[in-house]
Amino acid sequence: MSHSLSQKTTIPETILVPKTTIFKSGAAAVIEKNCKIHGVKGYAVYGTAAKNNKSIIDFFRNKNVRAVQRVNSSIEPSTAELEEMISDAQKWGAQWILGIGGGSILDLAKATAGLFNALEPPRYYQTGGILGEKGIPFIAVPTTAGSGAEATPNAVFIHTETNEKLSIRENTFIAETVILDPDLLSEAPPQVIAGSGLDAFAQAIESYFSLGGTWLSSVYAYQAFECIVHNLVPFYKTRTHDHACGLLLGSYLAGIALSQSRLGVVHGIAHPLGVRYGIEHGKLCGWILPHALALNKEYVPDKYASLSAACPCEDLYETACMFLRELQITNPFPPGPYDDDDSIISAALSSGSTRANPFQITEKEMRALLDKIRQQ
Repeated sequence: MSHSLSQKTTIPETILVPKTTIFKSGAAAVIEKNCKIHGVKGYAVYGTAAKNNKSIIDFFRNKNVRAVQRVNSSIEPSTAELEEMISDAQKWGAQWILGIGGGSILDLAKATAGLFNALEPPRYYQTGGILGEKGIPFIAVPTTAGSGAEATPNAVFIHTETNEKLSIRENTFIAETVILDPDLLSEAPPQVIAGSGLDAFAQAIESYFSLGGTWLSSVYAYQAFECIVHNLVPFYKTRTHDHACGLLLGSYLAGIALSQSRLGVVHGIAHPLGVRYGIEHGKLCGWILPHALALNKEYVPDKYASLSAACPCEDLYETACMFLRELQITNPFPPGPYDDDDSIISAALSSGSTRANPFQITEKEMRALLDKIRQQ
């Protein structure tokens, strides 16, 4: 494995990782113990997978736990939904917030905890406002392997008034406890495994290539990549325990990596496109990835070669294309013509993810990329 040390060879100024991480089969059984460390009364946000786990359901029967299911768990939450959840958790008198689900559920729970005592509405912090108040503890239990939201200090929401997909990024959002139970992945539908896994795959690659990367984030990103590249397709096809463990670990490590480094143009353009066309985020990232790799390859030759050496196809671009075939991902865009390119390009160019891309993408290059990924 070859890591470029030309970026930063000293320890990064800020290293963000969850305080405690528990990784084992059946770890769902210790959720209650790890929540009650922070107080008796809690608030839980969960998705479909949690309904099929006896330990979780038994915990939700506790009269001191208010459990709220989010049905549309694959759709990014809005700032309005976040405001409602914060208000509900405050009225309940929550001492901690638990999230059990995919990335959207974890982001919603994370921001509810982080903004629990905030003096301003979420939109204020989404557009750069400074958070001065400490929130309450957040406990994360992912049931998909993809977003890495359990390990990051940011949460993505659709701004209710502008319909933009923007992050709230606060170091205090980082989870107190992360519980990684590979058994929880068994309930995920195939399309969720594919989409979330492709999101993690793209995040590992973009973190590794990122201009904001350090030697430490590169180590996390590379290890995340190795876990994902060797386990995503096998888990999608066979659902074996070992592949679940590898994929879940890869997603978690990718989340830590991107927390230190930021991402790249895949996520920079995926956010405005996802909002505009209502396309599931991970599927969209997977579809964009080969085109972004073709753009970036010449700017990161050593790192590209390092990742390619770990690939089944011995080439990163070819592996990304193979993943789309094996995971049955097809063009997600509706038939053209398209009349909103200028607003999409403007949002993509101003994205912090795009600014961390290995080279500065021009408007002309962004327009060409947009044309290629929407070709029927």
